[in-house]
Amino acid sequence: MRKNNFFLFLLIIVSNFLFNCGKNSGVKRKSLSVDYYKMSLLELEGEHVGVASYRRALQFVNRALEQRVVSRYVAHKATLLFLLGAHDESLSFFRKALSLSKSASVRSEILNNYACLLASGGDKKGALKLFIQLEHDKHYLTPEVAVVNQARLYCDEGEWGRARGKLVYATKLAPNYVDAFYYLGLVCYALKEYDAALCSIERTVSLEPAHRGAKELLSRLKRRAIQ
Repeated sequence: MRKNNFFLFLLIIVSNFLFNCGKNSGVKRKSLSVDYYKMSLLELEGEHVGVASYRRALQFVNRALEQRVVSRYVAHKATLLFLLGAHDESLSFFRKALSLSKSASVRSEILNNYACLLASGGDKKGALKLFIQLEHDKHYLTPEVAVVNQARLYCDEGEWGRARGKLVYATKLAPNYVDAFYYLGLVCYALKEYDAALCSIERTVSLEPAHRGAKELLSRLKRRAIQ
């Protein structure tokens, strides 16, 4: 073999070796990021989830992001920061997640959490606009959630009639959606539509027998009916 050909052959071997190492490294990083993300999600399971769980979950998702930056991970971090009260930082990460997102369905889920953050920060008009957008977004798989969130914003403004209409619609979209029936019961109670409130709250309890708020309101409504 001529000398030049030998060096060319050696270069090809080295190049292939480096390429394969890079490929394996990339696969390993992806695998690690998935594992850390799953560990973060596991911290949010169980009955006693709180601040300590949010902090541990945040540590794990940070490790996931060190391996691989994915819009879903960034949005998860934004949500955890929101739960921990870091409003401005959470807002920044939600915007980053939206800019990274290439999946329409993932983007719609991120928008829902982003809208919740806006609402909690006082930008209720901005939040309402996004919830209305999500209600009609074909990629958003749970429009009833966006409808209920609209109703909650209307309740905050004392627009009980509009809230009631949205909640009735949500129960039709998702006949087993506990929150829709519970909030409908609360709104009907506020409007002094006690029979309708009783019907909604009984439905809530039938769907979720341990629902504390619904059980308390049901007891109150039954006492009122006896009087």
